[in-house]
Amino acid sequence: MPSYYAERRAPRPAPNRRASTPQTARQARRLTRLLLRPPPPAQAATTQLRRPINFNSTRPRRTGRAREAVGLLGMSDLDVAPTQSSPMKSSPSVSMTATVEAREQQLFAHMGKPRLSKAMDKYFLATPSKYEAKIRKLASKLGTEAGMKEIADAIKDVTGDRRLVGCGNSGSPIKLAPGERENTPDAVILTHAAVAAAPDLPFVWAQSEHPKSTEGTPPSPQRAYSQIAVAIEVKESDTKSAEARNQVLRRLHMICTTALRAHAIGVTLCGDVLQVYLVNACGVFTTSARECGEKAVLLRRVLSHLIELDDNGLGMLASTNEVDDAFGSFVVSDKFLPPRAHDFESELGDISDLEIQELLFRRRSCLGRATSAFRVTARHAPVDRTSITLPSTAPEYAMTVAWVEQSRLDDAIALRRKMHAASRIDTEGLSLSAGIYRDDFRTLPTFFGDDESFDGIVPRALEVVFHRQCYQPLNTATTTRELAQAVLGVVKGEHGDQLGGLAFALPSRHARSHDNAGHRNLYKLGYIHRDISYGNAVIDRDGVGALIDYHLAVPHDRPCTELHHRIRYGTWPYLACSILAQPNEPLGVVHERWHDIESLFYVVMEVSFREPYQGNNEELVMTPKGETIWGDWNRPEAHLVYAIKEKLRMDKAYRSLLGGCAHRWTNIRLLIDILRRNCGLDSRFLGLEVAEEDSELGELWGPSKAMSHESIITDIEQLLPLL
Repeated sequence: MPSYYAERRAPRPAPNRRASTPQTARQARRLTRLLLRPPPPAQAATTQLRRPINFNSTRPRRTGRAREAVGLLGMSDLDVAPTQSSPMKSSPSVSMTATVEAREQQLFAHMGKPRLSKAMDKYFLATPSKYEAKIRKLASKLGTEAGMKEIADAIKDVTGDRRLVGCGNSGSPIKLAPGERENTPDAVILTHAAVAAAPDLPFVWAQSEHPKSTEGTPPSPQRAYSQIAVAIEVKESDTKSAEARNQVLRRLHMICTTALRAHAIGVTLCGDVLQVYLVNACGVFTTSARECGEKAVLLRRVLSHLIELDDNGLGMLASTNEVDDAFGSFVVSDKFLPPRAHDFESELGDISDLEIQELLFRRRSCLGRATSAFRVTARHAPVDRTSITLPSTAPEYAMTVAWVEQSRLDDAIALRRKMHAASRIDTEGLSLSAGIYRDDFRTLPTFFGDDESFDGIVPRALEVVFHRQCYQPLNTATTTRELAQAVLGVVKGEHGDQLGGLAFALPSRHARSHDNAGHRNLYKLGYIHRDISYGNAVIDRDGVGALIDYHLAVPHDRPCTELHHRIRYGTWPYLACSILAQPNEPLGVVHERWHDIESLFYVVMEVSFREPYQGNNEELVMTPKGETIWGDWNRPEAHLVYAIKEKLRMDKAYRSLLGGCAHRWTNIRLLIDILRRNCGLDSRFLGLEVAEEDSELGELWGPSKAMSHESIITDIEQLLPLL
């Protein structure tokens, strides 16, 4: 496997296409003209310059995907918005190809200092457990792997539970996904579901080498991070507590990136000093560091508490035993779905018989809006509980899972309510939901009892949304024509769809509703998306692009002095150049349509950097030059990323950028040119200050209409027959 990261490409049904015909000489001439087409001349700016608003100086800070963000499959999702109006702190990209030391530095810069939790102290350290008094005294020294194995045996003797395992292969790598590995913890507590599915797992984790299968017997189960409920790091001396903390937090970060994990718990034991950590979408939390005391009472107490928790308490919403859990067989917890949140879909009953078929994409994050999307099947309970319904095939949906903040939810709810109340014509191009389920807003898991508040940390809620159309990620496009068709859908958004098996349940006004959300139609409805990224630009079953995820969408007609206009939102490597400008000051421009189009430019570039690995179309890697460029856009220093992106206005730098595209993308420049000349990245904006550039773009997208959704749509529609 090469050093640059790999991506596994999910299969999708072949889209409906017309048979291609040979290009005529006339088409070839049109193609040549497009290649040589210069950008339109600069337009005189007639609107007043919008100058940055001066705020009182404040310390940089942000809450957080994490850019976090760690990208699975190369996805780097970072929400850079603080909860208050404050300058933007540079947002680290946690690269999966960096050295361990570099990854730790990037990760901890983002995660911040663990917060001391009184609730965790009370639960783990102050409250006696059910089994602690029955567990025998240890003969081995604390802080050693031998001691951990001994206490695992002692707990098993008392409880009969074999899930606490001292790992015989601690420090050896475990495969996470293609091209990604993380070392084995010193000890683990396995999930209930994993051991129930594979009773030999504790034995496998305890061995120094993976057991070899004999001929004629089924293969032994493989170790996987998705099987870990609790990661434990052990050191002989408390002088190594910082090393143990860094190791366990890195392990917890990896656990949180496995499918459908609400939180992850870890323990460090350095000499006789014990500490418990918890990582979730709100941040990193910890107990006090305490000595285990006589007879190691605190160690027995903490491990007993952890053994007593069920998988839901351990953060498991659904489990899979696959090494690469993108295609695993998911077991859904009966506690998975939170209460139904809205009555938008009053014609549909509650979701039942939910089955998760496969992971479509996820944002590798443990902080911020950690979003995953899945292909699922489900039925709806009757709206009238007394009615008799005939058995039917379970419809297929896309299901997204996210942890959302209350402050960002009001606009998203208002948008969805507006969509569902509108007529069919008004909702063309928008993705209607088939059910939205949301839990209570909390900072810590419910098993702690009453929640705890922390300065600068905003409670979040699990939100599960079922979408009436099932989508695939952009990497399912394999030709420039397919990618252009997808981009057209993302911008335009008009595409008729029969809604498959759901049509029987819909009222007549939705029977022929268009099911794709395009940027133009969203804007016509009064909203700006603000988070166009790889995970939010998707492809439907017919190969048509769509724009999903409205969590950061806000009304675009609000006064520019409102707070939401002064905060940077989006996903780190896709942020527009002027959004990144002056990172130590509040946002000096209003997030507008052209910023989203520039984000789409970076999405298309990311896709075009990928090529099949050694001819395997199911595994994609970046070209070496593409990997370098992508790494530059993911750098944690906002001012450096701004300088790198600003240079793309120079034709020489732009041509160099195109050199990172994989060879399979024939004539990809034609598509990228269209996006470039409709945002702030072409040469006419060289040398302009941010406010001047924004004013110029406002004129071009406004009165002059030199730039517009219609211009992009027309150019792509003219391009498609030539590809």
